[in-house]
Amino acid sequence: MRIILCDNRMEGHHKPYFSTLLKLNYTKLKYVELDLAPSLKKNFFKYFLSRRKLIKEFLKNNEENDDVIVHFLTLDFIYSYMFLKKSINAIGTLHQVPKSLLKKIFLKIFSKKIRLIIVHSEFLKENLKRMGIENVRVVNYPSFYNYSKIGNKNELRIKNKIDSEKIVLSCLGGTRKDKGLNILLESLKYININFKKNLLINIVGKEEEFKKEYIEKELKDIPNRIILEKVSDDEFMENILITDLMIMPYLKSFGGVSGPMTEAIVNKIPCIAPKELEIGKIIIEKNIGEVFNCEDPIDLARVIEETIKKINSYYNTNYHTKLTKENFLKKYDEIYKNICENKN
Repeated sequence: MRIILCDNRMEGHHKPYFSTLLKLNYTKLKYVELDLAPSLKKNFFKYFLSRRKLIKEFLKNNEENDDVIVHFLTLDFIYSYMFLKKSINAIGTLHQVPKSLLKKIFLKIFSKKIRLIIVHSEFLKENLKRMGIENVRVVNYPSFYNYSKIGNKNELRIKNKIDSEKIVLSCLGGTRKDKGLNILLESLKYININFKKNLLINIVGKEEEFKKEYIEKELKDIPNRIILEKVSDDEFMENILITDLMIMPYLKSFGGVSGPMTEAIVNKIPCIAPKELEIGKIIIEKNIGEVFNCEDPIDLARVIEETIKKINSYYNTNYHTKLTKENFLKKYDEIYKNICENKN
């Protein structure tokens, strides 16, 4: 049995994802550096041809070998090319369920040409089933970080000169529009002054659409810590551990799982996210925080205050223990072996 792990990205979560799977001794990485046309509307032919080329490169030298399973690690990039003439001995990991009807059609057609689709939550699985896609399994998205080498919360607060009495609200990750940082900043205007004076707003991530000048202006009257650059793994872990409340103010256009939320969960840090998104549904079901009406800063302000009042009342289940690399590997090992045992 051989599993060929296929990807065309090395940055962000891609590297720790495939590096973890490479610990299974029957896996091998196939990296293809190829830029994909981003827009179907702007260039119809280039959009499909670039995906066709990527799929062909992934399958090269493996199509006729029954003992080899090709694993598309980011199925999101390629399912739009639904013109495969025959089924292929492949599986794919889907990170977001598409919102557009056209892409849902593409995905449903593509799903019939591969053995299995893997998603990272039960909610994504149910969404696919409602679309008529049945060949789906769930593998919980894990934390890939080793927190044992990082100091404890008190030590890190001293190191970063953070008052131990402050309640640290963190919003981590790039300042893209779909991450909704502006919703969080607007919500702070509606928080009771008695709450606000005890807060420290911690904004850390790559500077993108929302610029530092805008963020500083919005936070001029409230204690803050702003780091708009790519941070190291150790620095990222430190920012997780100094946090009291993790905020994901994402817009409706955001889909899939959240890296900062996963890290908050494994460290039993309460989370806030929109109730309409998949991550909000996880928060409700697992009792790991609170939810607010998506893109509603006034409701977010209300929820922040409520969550702070009962900040020690969450995590009465063992959900946080499931998001480990060990469970991740175990689940994938089971899936790979099951696929190989049931070749037909």
